[in-house]
Amino acid sequence: MEKDQYGGRPMENPISAFHNFLVKWDTIKLNGASADAIRLRLFPFLLKDRASDWLFNEEPNSFTTLVTAKLRAKITSFAQ
Repeated sequence: MEKDQYGGRPMENPISAFHNFLVKWDTIKLNGASADAIRLRLFPFLLKDRASDWLFNEEPNSFTTLVTAKLRAKITSFAQ
C-alpha cells in the first residue's frame, strides 16, 4: 500500500496518488454511507510521512470547503 501513498516529497505526484485513491476506494460501498463519507474516512490512508503529519496537525473541522461548495450548489440550483 505504501507505494500508492502520498508523502509530500517533490518527486511525488499528488494528482496521480489521489486518482489511484479514488479508483480503489470508490469500489467500497456501505449501506447508508455516501461516497463522500467513505472517502473522508479513508483519506488518511492515502497519506504518509510529511503529508500525514500535515493532516493530523490541522485543527478539527478545518476541512469544510468541499461540503460548503456542495451545499451552495444545491441551494443555487433549487427549483420548485
